[in-house]
Amino acid sequence: LPIEAVELWYTLDGGSTWQHYGLDEDRQSPLAFHAPSEGRYGFFFVLRNAAGSSSPPPGPNTPPHQEAFVDYTPPVVQLHPPQPTSSLGRRVLQIRWTALDAHWPPRPVEMLSRRRPEETWHSVTDEPVANTGRYDWRLADDLVGPVDLRIVVTDEAGNRVESAIQTVEWPPRPPDAAPTAVAENASK
Repeated sequence: LPIEAVELWYTLDGGSTWQHYGLDEDRQSPLAFHAPSEGRYGFFFVLRNAAGSSSPPPGPNTPPHQEAFVDYTPPVVQLHPPQPTSSLGRRVLQIRWTALDAHWPPRPVEMLSRRRPEETWHSVTDEPVANTGRYDWRLADDLVGPVDLRIVVTDEAGNRVESAIQTVEWPPRPPDAAPTAVAENASK
C-alpha cells in the first residue's frame, strides 16, 4: 500500500516530551523542518497509509529516529593583551581570552602566531585546547621581534570566530640568561 502521509514529531529534551510539527502530505522528500529555536532536536516519523499508522505518536521517553543540532549564533571571543613573564628561566607568554557561547565542544580554542613580516600563521599548541580562558606559552629562545597572536574559537555547530590580532615585541634573550649545559661523566 502506498504511503498517504508522513507525520513529524520533534523533541528538545531527548524524548521526554514531544511536539507535533505537522504532516508532509505530498510524500516527497525532503520533509522541510524550520526549527523554532536553537538546540538539539530529536525527530520521530509516523507513516500512514490505508492500513493505518506505522506506530502510535511518540510518548514520554520514546527515542528519536533521527537527531540534528541547530545553532546559528556564532561565539563571541576577545583576546586580552598578552603578558610576557618568565618561569624557571624560560620566557613565557601568558595568553588570556574570553570566549562565550551556549554550545562548546570539549576543545574549541585554537591559538595561532606568526613572526613579522611572515604571512603564515602557526599553531601555538599541537591541538585545540579547552576554553579555560588562559594558556601559558613557553617560548623558544630564538623567538624575537614582533609576534602576532590570534585566537580562533569554534562552537559545536561549526560556527567559527577569530579574535582581533594582538602583537607582542620580544627582545633577544640577554647573554647571561642563556641556558647552561651540564656535561655528564662519560666514563661509568
